[in-house]
Amino acid sequence: MQAEDDGDGFVRLAPVGREVPVVVEVPHAGTLIPRDLGDGLSVAPDDVLRDADSFVDALWADAPSTGAVSLVARVSRYVVDLNRAEDDVDARAVEGARATPVQPRGVIWRQSGAGRCVLPAALTREAYRRRLERYYAPYHAALAAELRANKKIPRALVERADALAQDLEEVVTQKAEA
Repeated sequence: MQAEDDGDGFVRLAPVGREVPVVVEVPHAGTLIPRDLGDGLSVAPDDVLRDADSFVDALWADAPSTGAVSLVARVSRYVVDLNRAEDDVDARAVEGARATPVQPRGVIWRQSGAGRCVLPAALTREAYRRRLERYYAPYHAALAAELRANKKIPRALVERADALAQDLEEVVTQKAEA
């Protein structure tokens, strides 16, 4: 299986053999928290593992062998949650963000799933912009590129692998025949 590293935030696993119009994205597999963030992120290792979708990438590891493309996050959702809208933020996570609704877990998490503080102070607008540019934008650009690459096919399936996954071969076969 060939892995193409698309920056620091995720890995694209290329299809092997006959390609099918399926993109498997695993946006919460990552546990990496880059040391160079320098914006006060403070996370306990057990929280990182608890809030990652551990082993979901392993459940979908055979996707490329069935002809599907996989996009697998490497960075933790504490860095940026790739499964959220880029404007899904609150004023306590990013300076100058809208005041309501206040949510501790948007595109930038300020609390762990267990309610512990992981972002003691709001990110500056500049730090927020840098995170989106470095991790969020490349991931979503790659996802859009995969969908454009399947333009010759009327429909493409994007299978977001967040938790328990069905048998991959069954999903690919059913969706490719649809």
